[in-house]
Formats: sequence, C-alpha cells, structure tokens
Amino acid sequence: MKKLNKNKKVFVVIASIALIPILLFGGFISGVLPFAYGTLKCGHLPVKSSNFAASYSYDLPGDKEYGFEPLSDYEFCTAKEAEAEGYHRIIFDY
Repeated sequence: MKKLNKNKKVFVVIASIALIPILLFGGFISGVLPFAYGTLKCGHLPVKSSNFAASYSYDLPGDKEYGFEPLSDYEFCTAKEAEAEGYHRIIFDY
C-alpha cells in the first residue's frame, strides 16, 4: 500500500513538471500571459500594439478591436508611448 502511494506521488510530481511548460507555452501563444503582464506593469489595461505585416498600429481599451490576440504586444501603457515608437491608431468604423 505504501509503495502505491509513493508511486502516485512520483507520478503527480512528474506530471506537474511536464504540464507547466505546456501551460506557459499555451499562455504565450494565446496572448493571455503578455496581456496579463502588461496589465500588471501599467496598473491598468495596456495599449494593444501590433507590427504584423509592418502595420505598426495600436488599439486602446474600449476600441472594438481591443482584446488579447496571439500576434499582438502589450508593451505600451499609453497611446503617447506607442506613437513615440512609430505606431499609429487605426479606428475601424463598422
């Protein structure tokens, strides 16, 4: 009985160690972890920026296109910071 208990504990430890990188990788791919980091760093919702296809655009919290996406960055806390780095705001009217 003790042997079975020890094997179960070893399995849980190994499974946990194997699962952590998978969860971290999934968090980065989905954009959730960078979004959470940006929110913590700024103290409020960060500016969503993207240089996908050389667009260098940004969205502000409240914009229709705002949210976490895999190809977006959340490194700016204000629109002024994004514009200083050469990003521009695109407003979709639909």
